[in-house]
Amino acid sequence: MVQGMTRVRPGMRILIALAGACTALAVTELIVTDIVGYPHHIVPRTIHLDDELGRLSDLTWEAPRSRVWNVEGGGIVHEYNNLGLSGCDVRTGDSSRYVFVLGDSYVEAQQVHAGEEATSVFQRLLDSARAGMQVINLGLRHSDPYASWYRMKFFERQFAPSCVILVMEQFYANWLNGYAQPLSFHLTPSFGTAVERSAFHDVVATLRMHSSLCNMLVEGYYTHEFAGFPANPPPRMTDEPVADRDSLTDALRSCLRQYHDELGSRFLVVSIAREPARDSLLTAFCRELGVACETDIAIASPSEHIAGKGHLNLQGNNHLGRFLYAAFARHFPAR
Repeated sequence: MVQGMTRVRPGMRILIALAGACTALAVTELIVTDIVGYPHHIVPRTIHLDDELGRLSDLTWEAPRSRVWNVEGGGIVHEYNNLGLSGCDVRTGDSSRYVFVLGDSYVEAQQVHAGEEATSVFQRLLDSARAGMQVINLGLRHSDPYASWYRMKFFERQFAPSCVILVMEQFYANWLNGYAQPLSFHLTPSFGTAVERSAFHDVVATLRMHSSLCNMLVEGYYTHEFAGFPANPPPRMTDEPVADRDSLTDALRSCLRQYHDELGSRFLVVSIAREPARDSLLTAFCRELGVACETDIAIASPSEHIAGKGHLNLQGNNHLGRFLYAAFARHFPAR
């Protein structure tokens, strides 16, 4: 022992190490919260839909004003509206009539700020022309027309729609063919029931509510856990199965028939697919089925997408919103 040096007891070393670790965590939390701007988590409601839907068997209904971080949008914080959905606020009341817009992450549009989504553009145009019409954005990442049907059936119980618009940016063959065939549209007794969280999930939810760092780490885990799920959208056209480019699968035909049987003249299909051939196939089938269908190939232009190939950018959302309004006005003039 060198003279003049004080020997640190083992217990003190542990305290010093713990103090250092706590300080590092506190500093990291401040950086993540105040500098990066990563939000805390607000516990959503979890509703059971159907076991056949795989990872979408349970519907996650976000809390009003809850926020999520989006990397593709440039590290933006996307805030949900007063209903806990994407899009601008929805005015509910006896005089309100509702337009459901179904789709995948293109419709959900977490890549832009609240109020910049296509459905928000659609809503503002409706406000200038149709009093009382309220757009409800039911888009959800990884959601195909089959999963969207169950999502629609749940929200029908909350807001009876005057019309429903299904936005398709592909044929979803790689997803729809993964379900048990033929597709069943039967609602089980457990449909729409609340899912109870385990004690472990309660602890994790509490940590995420009070710590942006914990929330970021958990979200990172979820992203890793589901990394094997088919890309949405596929990064290149050649990554899609040939069936998704060249034909309507039986599963997709079944979905569109189900929507038509349920909704009749209240149903509209909107295609923003990447190839004119797809639009022709979809339009022909919808005409045969008696379903209204609108297509816009221009939205597939690279200038409408983040980095030319990702989700819709601000311009693309504006384009889609205006197109939704024009299609709605053509097919539902009296709504």
